[in-house]
Amino acid sequence: MSRNDLRIVDSGGRTANPVIRFRVPAASSAILAGEPVQIRTTISGDQTIGFYPIVLSDAQAAGTFYFLGIASADGTHTASADGFVQVYLDIPGTVYGAQPVTADAADTQEEIDTRQFYRLNINLASSRFTVDSDTTDAKAGAFVVVGGDAEKDEIWFVAQDASTWRNWGRAAIIT
Repeated sequence: MSRNDLRIVDSGGRTANPVIRFRVPAASSAILAGEPVQIRTTISGDQTIGFYPIVLSDAQAAGTFYFLGIASADGTHTASADGFVQVYLDIPGTVYGAQPVTADAADTQEEIDTRQFYRLNINLASSRFTVDSDTTDAKAGAFVVVGGDAEKDEIWFVAQDASTWRNWGRAAIIT
């Protein structure tokens, strides 16, 4: 993957998002600064035996995962040793920015305004995280467009609560 594919544009009126340290087991995939992370559940038989962050999977629908936020630093875990990752925890009002899948799909204010309130997914292609640049609303999208920056060809979005760690205690465990 690559560093800093996503960034925090606004912390919802706060000076910064909280940075929380999470344990990551040995041999987990690398987590780089600026990558989106989700909660992973490890189940053995009929028992849940662990929860930990992993890099967000490609184009997941709303309600099928729990978004934690974005890594603030590279994870310290290795193939043979547990480690930790620092995560900017997603809190209500946090606005994220990312490049669209298709270059120049958000390089005019009209293109950005047309997508206002569209639901979208985060995509992973060619080892890079981007956001949908479709011209239609992805009804199953876990994130909602709230603006953008035409000069940077960047789409701004927020996470739907149904797909965040805040919904963890309200819903059945998703594996």
